[in-house]
Amino acid sequence: MRLGGAWAARVFNPAQWLVASPANNTTAWSSWTAMVPDPLGRDYQVLRSYINQSVYLADPGSPRLRAEIQTRVSQLNWGDTHTYQWRMICPKNVVNHGPDVYVIVLQCHDQNAVNVARRPSFDIAYHDGRLEAKLARSANPFGIDIWDREIAPGEEIEITVRAKWADGTHVAAAEGLFELYVNGALVYQLAGEKNSWDSGTPAEDYPPFLKAGVYQSQNNVSAWAGKDFLWFYVGSIVSNELSDTPATLRAVIDDGLRQNALRALTPLVMSRQGPH
Repeated sequence: MRLGGAWAARVFNPAQWLVASPANNTTAWSSWTAMVPDPLGRDYQVLRSYINQSVYLADPGSPRLRAEIQTRVSQLNWGDTHTYQWRMICPKNVVNHGPDVYVIVLQCHDQNAVNVARRPSFDIAYHDGRLEAKLARSANPFGIDIWDREIAPGEEIEITVRAKWADGTHVAAAEGLFELYVNGALVYQLAGEKNSWDSGTPAEDYPPFLKAGVYQSQNNVSAWAGKDFLWFYVGSIVSNELSDTPATLRAVIDDGLRQNALRALTPLVMSRQGPH
């Protein structure tokens, strides 16, 4: 099972995906989450995610803080090893709002429940010109820092997570596995421990699902007042095929781009410093 791929390949299947803007549980694109020309000038479209604190505050019916898409929670199963991949572009005109503002740009989010406020199991945020990754679980509710690095304006980056989520109920802690790859290189690994929130209140009927898009959780913080944020996504995919690796999912996205471009796609070659 593979869900997603290159967004230019029209992989958004309403039976598998949801849009969290302009309202939760919809399948409609909007001015917040939409397909746009590639900002790096290539002949395919990408997914744009945009939030604006002032406009959201003026529209109480909007979700205010987010412009995201996600897999439906029931698409993934406990006990499977899942591989998630995001290919993203930092805008050439990205605005660094400084050390007091951070914006989450991708997540593996546990099922959670209404009005349960806690970190996603895994997220990466743009913060003061850097990407910062955190892993959260019941033992570390505020998350632990597992990786960070500077990202340049206009840089494309590939993030891959390979995880057998273990909450101690559906999957024993000893079976837990979490690996983080950046541009194909392994940068963090955790094995033989719980790596997600404990199932209980709420019950976690499914393991963490994929989210792509921006989420700003500081809406009432003065440092975020009047600000906005923009990010781009070339592709997003999650698989439960054990043979999948960062390279095989990269090939799926490349193939989708190749079939939806006006001219031949130059294959993406990843390095620790980014594509070249």
